[in-house]
Amino acid sequence: MMKNKLLKFGLISGVVVSAGMLINVTLCYRSNSFEGGMVLGYTFMILALAIMYPYVKSYRDANGGTISFGMAFKQGLYVALIASTMYTAVWMIYYYTVVPDFMNKLVAYNTKQIQESGKSAQEIKDSIAEMESFKDIYRSPFKIALFTFFVEIFPIGLIVSLIVALLLKKNNKAEALTTA
Repeated sequence: MMKNKLLKFGLISGVVVSAGMLINVTLCYRSNSFEGGMVLGYTFMILALAIMYPYVKSYRDANGGTISFGMAFKQGLYVALIASTMYTAVWMIYYYTVVPDFMNKLVAYNTKQIQESGKSAQEIKDSIAEMESFKDIYRSPFKIALFTFFVEIFPIGLIVSLIVALLLKKNNKAEALTTA
């Protein structure tokens, strides 16, 4: 029964985070303005991954109202893994079928912002070189998938899992009574 619940909550989280990403990317791409896109994107990630809280709570409740930090963290990670995998798969499909020049547009936009930033010539050169390095990542589907999963979304899932585990851990009945 808990496996079905895990799958349900993981899929809901994955759908929410993927929908948020599609909305955000589409808005930025069509307007050719990426201002605020990162903040909006990470906001969607945090909100979607927060769905793990009711799942971990239901897991705790189904196990007599107690759960260790490690088990709560592990259950949260399961939700994060499902959501992160969905997010990565949806991004890969969307990128290759709808916005294959996304990275070029993003780099061009950021390069312009960097050039207008008033930084020193060396800082501008270094920042532009860093932006150009993202194009290298986007030359390989494997690198895109790894970057998307391990740099964009899964670290947020780790953080949210830690927070949820800290909030929900109850190791014994005495602790449950003192925190109620």
